[in-house]
Amino acid sequence: MSYPIPAVVSFSIPVSLPSLSAFDFVNCYPLNTTMLTPTSYTVAVVPLRHGVFSITLPANTLTVDSLQNEAASLLRIYVGGVLQSSLHSVGWKLAVLHISYDFSAVVHCMVGESEASPDSCQDIQLSSTYSNVTVSPGVSSLLSLQGLSLNHTYYAFCCAEEPLGVLMQSSIADTRVTIEVGWLDCPLFRGVPCSGHGQCMDMGWCQCNTGYYGSFCNKACDGLIEGEEVKECNGRGKCRREGYQCDCDDPLFSGVGCTLSLLEVNSPDENHGFVYCRVESGGKDEEGLRVGLVQSRRG
Repeated sequence: MSYPIPAVVSFSIPVSLPSLSAFDFVNCYPLNTTMLTPTSYTVAVVPLRHGVFSITLPANTLTVDSLQNEAASLLRIYVGGVLQSSLHSVGWKLAVLHISYDFSAVVHCMVGESEASPDSCQDIQLSSTYSNVTVSPGVSSLLSLQGLSLNHTYYAFCCAEEPLGVLMQSSIADTRVTIEVGWLDCPLFRGVPCSGHGQCMDMGWCQCNTGYYGSFCNKACDGLIEGEEVKECNGRGKCRREGYQCDCDDPLFSGVGCTLSLLEVNSPDENHGFVYCRVESGGKDEEGLRVGLVQSRRG
C-alpha cells in the first residue's frame, strides 16, 4: 500500500463536500480533497501507524432539499512492512549490511557491543555509530557501519521510518545482526596474530611489544625478561637486530643471552669470586658426564 491513500466519498445526488472537520478520522489524518464528479470526491489520508484506520462521515452532516445523509464509513488495514537485515561483509573497521523493506522508507541503524535492543528508533538515531539508507519497496540496499575495532563482537539494530513519520510495525529486536570482526589481514604466525607479542594496527601491520621484532613480532634475542620492566639479554646487554644476537655490556658475560662466561680454572679474573664447572667424559663403564664444582676467590 502506498500513500497518501485515496478514499472516495460518493453521494446519490450532487452535493458540496463538507469540510474535513466534519469527518471522523481514526488512526489517520487527512491531507486534501479532490472533486471527481458532482457526486464524488476523493479524500487523501495518511495512516498514523500500521493497523486499522477508518474514515467516517456521521449521519445528518449534510442537508440537501430536506434530505440528510446516512452515516458512511471506510475501514481499511495498513499492513506493516517487514524490515530485513543481514550481514553482507566485514571490512577494515566497518561492516556492511543488506537492508530491504516492503515500502519506501529511511532505514536507521546503529552498532554496539551490547546485545540489548534499543528502545526506540530515536535511540538508534542518537547513537554515535548511527547510519541510514533510503530504500525502495522490496529492493535490497547496502548500509555501512563504521568505527569497529578488530577482534570484537558487535550487534547491529535497525528501524524503518516511512514517509510522514510512520514507523515499522515489527520489533527493533527482530532486526539484530551479529557482527564478528576478527583480525582480518593481520599477520599470523602459527595461527596467532602478531605472534601474540604485538598489536595489529590499521592496514594490517604489527606494532611489536618491547623486545620483539620482525613483521610477525616473532623475533627476539635470547635472555628476554618480560615484566613491568622489559629487559633484553638478561639485562646485561643490547639486542642486535641483525641476527638477533646480544651485544653484552659486561666482559664477564657473553654467549647466548649474555650468560656467565666460561672461565679457565687456573686464570680467574682478579677481584671476582667464581664457581668453576669441570666437565669430564665418563669412563668406558660409565655413562654421561661427571661434574665437579670448585669455589675460588682471588683478590
